[in-house]
Amino acid sequence: MKKILSTVAISAIFSTSIMGADFIQGGYYGGFGVGFEDYSRYSNTDPGMTLVLNGGKPIKKLGPGTIGAEVEFTYTLVPLSYNYGHYYDHYDDLDLDVMTLGGYATYTFDHSDKLYSRAKVGIVHRKYSFDGYYSDTNSVGVAAGIGGGYKLNSFMKLYSDFILADGSNLMQLNFGVQVGL
Repeated sequence: MKKILSTVAISAIFSTSIMGADFIQGGYYGGFGVGFEDYSRYSNTDPGMTLVLNGGKPIKKLGPGTIGAEVEFTYTLVPLSYNYGHYYDHYDDLDLDVMTLGGYATYTFDHSDKLYSRAKVGIVHRKYSFDGYYSDTNSVGVAAGIGGGYKLNSFMKLYSDFILADGSNLMQLNFGVQVGL
């Protein structure tokens, strides 16, 4: 819980420290989606599926793009499956559940009125749990990603992100919809 509060506090400090900047009016958005996640530390892990909830705000035009801030929460819907069978006979497949909460700085570049790409980097708190046998809840690290999207209209867009977290051990490919608030 302490690490989650630290991540939220760092996100709040980041967003309030730049409030003196010339803000882009409005522009708040919220979104949801699904993602595929893989844990590369173990070569015999089958990918899982995750729920993605996010929200953010474009902050300031800088060069050809826009700097923004985003908060993202992910939670495992279909656990990653890790086959311990070749090490221990009494473990067959263990399910790996992953929960992350991150605060990101984003840079979005509009290629046209509809198409955009973006990069993001931030601090992420993550929690891993292997079928209750092992739980790692004390991990905060850096995450980075790239992505893009398509603006359907002035208040709705489709997005996709590829994120590397936890020293590039956790990979997520997320797809979803974001709506202007």
